[in-house]
Amino acid sequence: MKIKLFRSPTKPEQCRAGCVATLGVFDGLHLGHRRLIETLVARARQHGLPAALLSFYPHPAAILRSTPLPRITSLRQNCAILSDWGIDLLYLVRFSPALSKLSAHDFVQYFLIDSLRVKQLIVGADAAFGHNREGDVAFLKRELAGKGASVEVVDFVADGGKKIGSRVIRERLERGEVEQAAELLGRPFSLDGRVVKGDGRGKQLGFPTANLNCPGQLIPAPGVYAGMVRGRGGVERAVINIGMRPTFGGSRLVVEPHLYDYRGVDFYGDRISLTIQHRLRAERKFNSVEELKQQITQDIQAARALG
Repeated sequence: MKIKLFRSPTKPEQCRAGCVATLGVFDGLHLGHRRLIETLVARARQHGLPAALLSFYPHPAAILRSTPLPRITSLRQNCAILSDWGIDLLYLVRFSPALSKLSAHDFVQYFLIDSLRVKQLIVGADAAFGHNREGDVAFLKRELAGKGASVEVVDFVADGGKKIGSRVIRERLERGEVEQAAELLGRPFSLDGRVVKGDGRGKQLGFPTANLNCPGQLIPAPGVYAGMVRGRGGVERAVINIGMRPTFGGSRLVVEPHLYDYRGVDFYGDRISLTIQHRLRAERKFNSVEELKQQITQDIQAARALG
């Protein structure tokens, strides 16, 4: 069943009889999130209630720090993944400076009780919300017990003894460590965006590319990667250039997959999913166009060898 998306202040009809829910940013939807959500869905099915997830948009850190914070997963990606994991309802709350000052008591009453009618809340051990993060697990247990709801805490999923978290995944992607990030995500990292017209440089070189526009999403470190493109024609293997194109004096970051076995028509304006599986090499400036073309040929051979 496809997930249903609601935005505050809507009160979903699906929750009229209550729901089993969790709350948090859930950026990246990694293995730790998956364990929590599997527990949530299991409890919801046991009670015959919808499985609901309350999340925030934009990322609270971007509002509180007043600096942009690209997301590891786009809203579109989150909806698709959560639907696959069995979540019935995604309830989005717009995060703002005013919301950050809302007390934990008022947050519980308005969002969890009045809007979602939560019967059971599933959270991680580090759950915290409300003004100055006063709404921790102990608070939730006290507050919801008085409202006829219960709280279940799910243990962390550890990687080498450390909690799996979005921050670690973000750091790995910013270093271009896409394979290591995939281990924590439980799947390869991907970008979701629309194909836009570029300057045709790749086509002139004999390696046409699809220039991807993916605003608000975290872009891995500049370099050349191997991966896959999923679009209207199915799935195609690709070599992906992320960077400034220093050989041509570029000054703008671009994401350019070259679908080396694709022989179809251009798909400008299409929305595609770009899966980035392996890092092949760092970005570098070449002494000539011919040297660059030779390297691209080698990159394609390396990508083919990876399968």
